[in-house]
Amino acid sequence: MRFMRGGSAVHSMKRFIIVAVLAAAFGGSVAIGDTPSVRQEGAIRIMLLGDSITHGSHSSTGNGYRAPLWNALTNLGYRVDFVGTQTDSYGRFDPTLGDPDHEGISGITIAGTLKRIDGVFDKCGAVDCVLMLLGTNESLMGERVFRNEATNSLVRLLDRIYARSPSAEVVVATLMPRWTEPKVGNVAANWKYAAITNVFNPAVPGIVAGQCARGQHAHVLDMHAALRFDQLADEVHPNDSGYASMAKFWLGAFTNIFPRTSLNVSDDLPTSVVMWVCPDEPFPAGIGKPRHYRKTFEIKEGLVKATARWWVDDTGSVFVDGNKMPYSAMMVDKSVDLTALLKKPGRHVLAVEGTNLAAAGGVCMSIDLEYADGRYDSVYTDDTWRYSTTNYQLSTFAKATVDKPTTNYQLPTGLP
Repeated sequence: MRFMRGGSAVHSMKRFIIVAVLAAAFGGSVAIGDTPSVRQEGAIRIMLLGDSITHGSHSSTGNGYRAPLWNALTNLGYRVDFVGTQTDSYGRFDPTLGDPDHEGISGITIAGTLKRIDGVFDKCGAVDCVLMLLGTNESLMGERVFRNEATNSLVRLLDRIYARSPSAEVVVATLMPRWTEPKVGNVAANWKYAAITNVFNPAVPGIVAGQCARGQHAHVLDMHAALRFDQLADEVHPNDSGYASMAKFWLGAFTNIFPRTSLNVSDDLPTSVVMWVCPDEPFPAGIGKPRHYRKTFEIKEGLVKATARWWVDDTGSVFVDGNKMPYSAMMVDKSVDLTALLKKPGRHVLAVEGTNLAAAGGVCMSIDLEYADGRYDSVYTDDTWRYSTTNYQLSTFAKATVDKPTTNYQLPTGLP
């Protein structure tokens, strides 16, 4: 995942706006709602600003990346408040989406967003974070619009966000792949894809650098790397797998700018210790291939509670002493109870088999341990874990409590 602040390293911030320049939808305009988002004291206010992809078109839940991102952030302990004048998820209700507010307007362009952005801020008030996905609808209008009107509108829109939230961080994401309608298998004939990759995306870093020079806290996120063509539900909208990959990329940008050691992170979670680990292999070597991760650890006498949470990117299985956990989703809530499995003192093993479907992947895991005498401990993904790119027999891999000194098991790296 490539993530830059005006071409330089990312530094931690307390307030930020994530702007993903990406839009892909066809439809009419939507009025600004009469009821602004209810302010949640102490939470990071995130405006999801964009088009039908922000809305969640062609996802099974109707909310696209919004629920996976919400759950990832809250599972990591962040206090967040999604902000916007819209609450619809294409008529569907998803109980896993903790906050339905958003500003995803089907069919809207960057210029269209510019016309209504002040009204949105008037309704919603100040924000700390905006995820804006805009630009793909301009690809319908040809290279000239992309090269001139779309990029000029982007600069003006960023200026308006800066005026309304001058201390916010702005992350501008490049556009994701899309097909020329009707969908064709020949990438060379896909002129809309070419317009995105050859015209608009290359202009984004320069635009962001210009905003930084004027004092705006601006960043670039390479969202183009988030999806493959087979993760599109139609010519332009992601499918569920694509939306999950988007959530991962947003999460990476968020945590790079706003690490868990900062404010607004729940006190009951370990801070600055949980990290993504992944194989140190060049893209796209690991795509679609299982990778194995393991960690051995000691449980002391008197364990009374063990609760876990984990994220496997994109899909996979988690084993505790060879027992497969009944969860395979990318993100699992922190309340998974492992007390019965870890009750016995001595050495135990965590093992993960994960398969990444797009770009870099890995595993993030944490187990909080509580003992009868009041002691607390934790086991988490860090640089002591081992991984292998070799297909091992799971029954052996998941149960062995001793890491054999084989060159196939290597130190992991942090998720890029």
